Amino acid sequence: MSGNFTVENKQIFKIFAFLCIRFFATSVLTRHLMSGARQVQGRSKSILLIEDQEHLRDANAAILERAGYVVLCAKDAAEACEIWDRDQAIIEMIIADILLPGRTGPEIAVQFRKSNPALKVLFTARTAYQTRIETEHLVRGAKFLRKPFTNKALIDSVHKELGAPQ
Repeated sequence: MSGNFTVENKQIFKIFAFLCIRFFATSVLTRHLMSGARQVQGRSKSILLIEDQEHLRDANAAILERAGYVVLCAKDAAEACEIWDRDQAIIEMIIADILLPGRTGPEIAVQFRKSNPALKVLFTARTAYQTRIETEHLVRGAKFLRKPFTNKALIDSVHKELGAPQ
């Protein structure tokens, strides 16, 4: 077989590209729209994931969803606040990067805990020990997961705080 790109190969490529785009768009849209439906179906452990790096946000959301959690995603503080205002009744935990565009993860956690003092908080960061101590003082009871972390470490940290999903 030569390196030529035939008409037949172009058609297959177009179909493949279309299916990939459709699958990605559908999964993202479904994750957003169906969070309420999943709640009703008994999967009540809902997490707001706040991560500015898209690839980490998508990967961590997929890991948590496969483990049975409902995951709402935000790329920054502004989007997190919009989601919180809309869905705070079902959000039991936030997982936030310490350093985010707009505001820090700890600032967001303090704000959200004003309306839900029982909110569980897990911070992810590549930060120094001193930053962790300062954050623990600001957000009592917060847990930490140092980047990079494994899928198992993420799931174990969430299970410790929320328990297994229903």
